[in-house]
Order: sequence, then structure tokens, then C-alpha cells
Amino acid sequence: MYFLKNASCAIFLFGSMIVAQNAPQNTSNQDTLDLIQNAKQQFLDEVVLIDSRIERKREASGKPVITITAATLAPFQGQSLGAVLSQYAGIDILGHQTYLGQPLTYTIRGGRNDKVLVLIDGVRVSDPSFIDSSFDLNLIPIENIERVEILKGASSTLYGSAAAAGVISIQTKKGMDTPQLTWLGATGTLTDADRTFKGLTTYSNRLSYANDWGTAGYQLHYSQQYTDGISAVIGSEKDPFSRHNIGLRLYKLQQSDWDWDFNIAKTKTTSHYDSAYPIEDAPFRLLSDQLRISFAPRYRYGNGQINLNVGYQKSDRDFESNFPSVFSGSNYFVDLFDTHRFNKKWAIVSGWNFQKSISEIESIQQSTIQNDVYINGIYEGKNLHLNAGIRHNIHSDYGGQWTYNFNPSLHFKKALTNYKLFMSLSSAFIAPSLYQLYSTFGDENLQPAKTQTAEAGFLLGTQVGAFEGVIFKRKERPSLIFDNNTYKYANSSDAVFYSGFEFRYQHLFNQKYRTTLNYTFTDTEGGDLRRIPKHSLAANLGIQWSNKWSSMLGYQFVGVRFASDGLSELDAYGILNLNIGYKLQKPKIEFGFALTNALNKKFVVFQNYTTQGRNFLFTVRWDFL
Repeated sequence: MYFLKNASCAIFLFGSMIVAQNAPQNTSNQDTLDLIQNAKQQFLDEVVLIDSRIERKREASGKPVITITAATLAPFQGQSLGAVLSQYAGIDILGHQTYLGQPLTYTIRGGRNDKVLVLIDGVRVSDPSFIDSSFDLNLIPIENIERVEILKGASSTLYGSAAAAGVISIQTKKGMDTPQLTWLGATGTLTDADRTFKGLTTYSNRLSYANDWGTAGYQLHYSQQYTDGISAVIGSEKDPFSRHNIGLRLYKLQQSDWDWDFNIAKTKTTSHYDSAYPIEDAPFRLLSDQLRISFAPRYRYGNGQINLNVGYQKSDRDFESNFPSVFSGSNYFVDLFDTHRFNKKWAIVSGWNFQKSISEIESIQQSTIQNDVYINGIYEGKNLHLNAGIRHNIHSDYGGQWTYNFNPSLHFKKALTNYKLFMSLSSAFIAPSLYQLYSTFGDENLQPAKTQTAEAGFLLGTQVGAFEGVIFKRKERPSLIFDNNTYKYANSSDAVFYSGFEFRYQHLFNQKYRTTLNYTFTDTEGGDLRRIPKHSLAANLGIQWSNKWSSMLGYQFVGVRFASDGLSELDAYGILNLNIGYKLQKPKIEFGFALTNALNKKFVVFQNYTTQGRNFLFTVRWDFL
């Protein structure tokens, strides 16, 4: 009942805001206008890459793919990537509404960090010193991101064992062919619902310069963020957080058979945190240092392309507390693959993937190596499309493991309306992390988790919007769990199941108004849905008021869910957010205002930990060149 009441209020709110006005002849604010003007392309002709690694129109794709462009990200400058991702169906980002030092847990269809692969510029990023070898999304500022593609559903055949529930692929910003100097600044508040306004508590800056250098282009960027207005656990002490990012990207400018891209980035964070056992304010501190390097050359020949993605990541974390500890992890990644189109109907992707993870566990260095070979075929007929493949995972501890993917779809056009039906059957193999194997809480006899996923869905797309619905069920046997009796990681004795459905609705009313609605239902039999709601809903309304002013009103509902103990329940809550944009052409300056949790709603994400109340953020972006 609480869910229905909040959902009805959100829909009524959006409907009451739609008034008839004439659209301006020439509009320029990209924050909302790009979303509106590109609505047709997004659902009819948009080119997607992530589902098959070969560019093809969305109408031929048999997977639910989410594309988040720079225009969509623009209203969220100065905020976290988690705030954006949590607006989409099937995705939960746990921790983005707490203090900034909290590592984020990202889930797709109930699959947590160990089942969701994160790529940055085509290279897997992970920290083997984490319990689940995950990557903390807090480490990459949203201002450095150009585009995000999300592939939901088992994708291990193309992307490896970490993609059992989905893939989040992040493309960072390049420069332009002409010199470009850009500064972006943000300041505002970041406090809990009980604190009164006592001044600004957060600020961030980003400075970037891009230009060409002979046949190459480059971009230099530096960004920092600092906040000191919120406590980690519920208490009076503030826990400051600071982050510094610096990076260089080099890439080939001229179009030819050869292409390449080089990226190096370094991130340093200082996070104050509190005691978890017992729960209380404490003067603890975490120092984190991460280095990412990637190199991606490509060679085009005839109807094909050879791609090489090489990456290295080094992470160090120093915990200064009553029980000081140091964690270090390194990740090596090589992915060599060939994409070849035989003709308009047939294509094939084949490749080799190498991964090596190294971590220092309790002063002893441990490592694992995985070599995979894979092949994936694509057929694109008049109405029938097929994406199918197999992968042989060769793990240093577990030997050979096979995974498969079978993904047919049917697509029809009638007048200006697109109809698509799709289904898929996929499997995945998830090796235990180094921590789960070799730490005090680990077990070297653990078996890898194995999953089988089935999904089916439809897409109805027109020139003014789209409606997409998907049902899914994932079986895990064995599954990796933490045994509260032995205080060690173990394999479940019985199979566990995750199931649910999700839908996304988007409508373009006219040149001014665009609304979206995302709903997700997630359930389990024997699995772990702690902190993940059964019901979640996110809706927003974008309005282009004039050639300078735009706004976006968003509502997010999070339903009842189990707390960390797996027994008690956390209350449902709804949050209202507002973004306003104003843009000048000369000088080229954009102003933004964001009001989050506008009604100052109190809610719980993690028991006894602070959550963010009503806060505001002012942003300025200035393109000097």
C-alpha cells in the first residue's frame, strides 16, 4: 500500500506539471534538450556496442541495454555516479546516499559486485584486496565520464566470469580537435536530515585542457572533492572525505587503418570513518591510492577489426584504526579479439582474455590467473536476429569451465512503430576472490559459483517514446555465502534462485517535455537480498523552458528490504530531487542547481549509519576556449 501511494503521488506530480506551451525554435541547453531531441534515435536507430562488441542498431539487439550519454550526466555534475545509475530499472547502488567514504555496492538483478563487471575504457577494473575483488565507483568522478553503457543479464561468454549478472562499461572523456580549456566547480551542503544549515560543507573542482599534438590528441585533467558535513555512523562527529584525481589521455587523431588510445589516471582519497564494532564515533582514517593504466590499439582490415585492450591497476589501502591494517592489490588485464562481418547478415567475434589478480592477504602474497578463449556468432535477418556463443574459462585453481549464451530476438516494423521480442539462456562461472580463499575467514576448498540465467522481454518503440519489459530468473548452484556459524566463506548446499521483472517507460510529449518511469521487482528463493528492495521505482520529468532554462524533477521510491542481519526489515521511503540548468553562449558558461532529498526524508540504508538529508549543490562550468 505504501508503494502504491508513493507511486501514485509521483505520477500525479509529473502529470500536473505538464502544461501546454509552444516549443522554442532554437534551443541550446544540452542538459535536457539532447535527451528530448534524441529520443527517436535512442529507441529506433541508436547504435549499441556492448551487447555483441559489434556495432549494430538497438532494434537488432536481443539484450536490455542502457545508454547514459554526456547530456544525461550533465545535471548530476558534482554528484556521484551512483546517484545516476540508481535511477534505472534493475540496478541498485547501495551506499551512494550515505557519507562519501562508504564503498558502493552495485547490484544488477540481485547480483552484487562479484557478479557485475566494471570496465573503464574497455579494461576491467577491480581491486583484488577487496572481499569481492570489486571496484569502488566513488573513485571515478562523474565529471570525467563521457558515456556509460549497461548490459543487464548474464554476459560471461563475451566478458568473462565477473559478468554473471551484467556489465557496466564506462568511457572517460577525450578532448576535441580544437584546443579546449574547461573548469567545473561545485559547492553546497552534504549533511544529514537532523543538521541545520551552518554553511557550505562540500566543494569540488575539475580543470581539463585538450588539444592536438601532430597526429595525436591529448587531454590533461585534474579534479578534487572535499566534504566535512556528515558522520559515518549516527553521531555528532564529522567524518571528512577528500579525493584527488589526475590523468592523461593520448589518442590517435587521423583516421586510418590503425587507431590507438592510451590512458593513465591516479586517484588518492582520504576517508575518515567510525568504529563498526561497537558502533560509535571514532577518529579512524583510510588512505587509499590507486593507479590505472590502459592501452587500446585497433587495426581495421576489410570487413573486420582487431582489437587489443591492455590494462594494469594497482590499489593500496591503509586503515588507521585501533586495528591498523594495510591492503594491496594488483590487476593485470589483456583482451585480444577480432570482429568480422562476412556480410550484412553474418558476423563473428573471437578472442583471448588473460587476467591475473595479486593481493597481499595477511602479509602473504596470493595470486590467481585466468586464460579464456571465446567465440560469438551474430545473425541479422529481416526479422530474426541471433546472438550466440561459448567461452572456455581456464582458471589456475579450477581448471577449465565452459559457459554459453543463446540469445534470439524478433523485430518488426509497422509504420513508425517498432516491435521486438527477445529471450536469452546464459551461464556463468564465478571464481572465489583471493580474500574468500586465503584470508582468516576464507576456505581454500571453496568451489566456484555457477549460474544459469533465463530472461524474456519485449520492446515497443515509437517516434515519441518506448516501453520495455523484461522477466528473468537466475539459478546459482553452488553459490558463495558467508557461514555465520563458522565465520568463514562457504558454498551453499542447495540451489538458490533470483527472479523478477522490470519495465521502463519513456515518453516525449513535445519539444519541451520528456518523462521516464523505471520499475523493478526482485525476489529470491534462498538467496541474499539484504538491503536490496523487492520494489523500486524511479521517475523523472525533464522540461526545456526556454533556450537557456531547463529543469529535471526526479522521484525515487525504495521499498521494504531486509537489514544486514537478514531478519529485521527497513522501512520504505521516497525521495524527491530537483535539477535546474541555465546556459549562456557568450561566454560559454553553464550554471546548475541541484536539490536532493527535497523533503528532508529520514531513512536507513545501513543500520546505525548516517544518511543524507536535504542538500543543495551549485555548479558552474566554463569553457574558456
